[in-house]
Amino acid sequence: MTTLFSIAVIYITNMCLVFGGLFNAALYKPAILSSNHVLYTADLANDGSNETDIFSMHCAHSAEDNPGWWMVDLRGLYKVEQIVLVNRGDDYDGSLRTKNFQFDVFETDPRLSRDFPMVSGQVCYTRVEPVGQGATLTKNCTAPIVGRFVRFIRCCYHSEQ
Repeated sequence: MTTLFSIAVIYITNMCLVFGGLFNAALYKPAILSSNHVLYTADLANDGSNETDIFSMHCAHSAEDNPGWWMVDLRGLYKVEQIVLVNRGDDYDGSLRTKNFQFDVFETDPRLSRDFPMVSGQVCYTRVEPVGQGATLTKNCTAPIVGRFVRFIRCCYHSEQ
């Protein structure tokens, strides 16, 4: 079975004591996909747009990878407290593509592991059920996690939290 996913935007928020509120720590940071489908590259998922139509060029889309994943380098250690995912809204089966996934956080680049992508960081959130078409999913990590790399991965080897 192959996994194909597309997402409109991902925010990684963190409590910033200087500003006293949540901010999007992933905004415009370097991102990478397991593969690109056409022109829908990883950086489109954290470009700050909430547009859910893939043709707006604000959605990342992988090819058929198993497992498919997206990852952002926050370029420093952050206390990750919340994940916001905006699902693609123009695709009739988009809710079926964005299911059975987890967000995990790593202090160092997990791609350096010989077992990547089948390594797990500290899990912020796991979901089995589909995310609705065009829906915004906002989830707090079970506890704040300090890390530099945040990954969305389609998987089937972790239980729901």
